[in-house]
Amino acid sequence: MKNILNEKDYSEIRDRIKNLSGASIRRWGKMDLQQMLVHCTTQLKLAVGEIPSKTQGPSFMRSGLGK
Repeated sequence: MKNILNEKDYSEIRDRIKNLSGASIRRWGKMDLQQMLVHCTTQLKLAVGEIPSKTQGPSFMRSGLGK
């Protein structure tokens, strides 16, 4: 699995993103290029804490017993 903390992987991922265009053919899913980039950016911001996450689901499912 690729890791953005690994410089080689990061460069490869960055180059793939730079090569995207509106004419790029999606390989799966229904999102267009803009929607996909917003989705990925939001997920990364959540991961690093730039966007606060909200607790979701019933409390039972978040407990050790529920998992």
